[in-house]
Amino acid sequence: MIFPIFYAGPVYYYAHLIGQENISFEIWENFTKQTPRNRCTIDGPNDVTNLVIPIKKTASKMKMSDVEIVYEENWQHNHWQAIQSAYGTSPYFEFYDYLFENVYRSEPKKLIDFNLALHQIIMKCLNFNIEYSLTSTFQSIENESDYRLKFNVKQHRFSEELPEYFQVFDDRHDFRKNLSILDLIFNLGPESRTYLLNVKENYLNKD
Repeated sequence: MIFPIFYAGPVYYYAHLIGQENISFEIWENFTKQTPRNRCTIDGPNDVTNLVIPIKKTASKMKMSDVEIVYEENWQHNHWQAIQSAYGTSPYFEFYDYLFENVYRSEPKKLIDFNLALHQIIMKCLNFNIEYSLTSTFQSIENESDYRLKFNVKQHRFSEELPEYFQVFDDRHDFRKNLSILDLIFNLGPESRTYLLNVKENYLNKD
């Protein structure tokens, strides 16, 4: 199965991904703006916060493998500070924060390298070991069930109902589904694995 490479992708994305034995991450597709390829959504006391990794615009169309990160804005500090503010009081933040902080202190040149480094930490926290490779060429999207299309939020809306779990600000607003996987990990900790398996088995559309 071919998956896009996301920045701390949403819960829905990881619920699909964990059921695969071997996956390939797409690096030859054209980079798509305003998608989770360089943005993730975390919780907040009033509204959600979108964390966007700034990229270097070198052409109107860029292959995902060529997308470079801009560091002039000190975005890593801002993103990590936002994550700390959102989840510092969550049940499991103190157990995992150092793992993620190390990634946010790094400065890889390419977006795919940052996303993959974060993905590896996420899979460690979820206690899943799934082998992956990177695509060597672009393969055209053949049907609507292709994961690269499924997770393009411009074309697909996450229709699946996800079971609720404790969230830091649930005393201030209703449950917010399909936030970044970071929300699940910091709130459920080791139970995140069980939650995702339950979602995959009982909640995902079978199309």
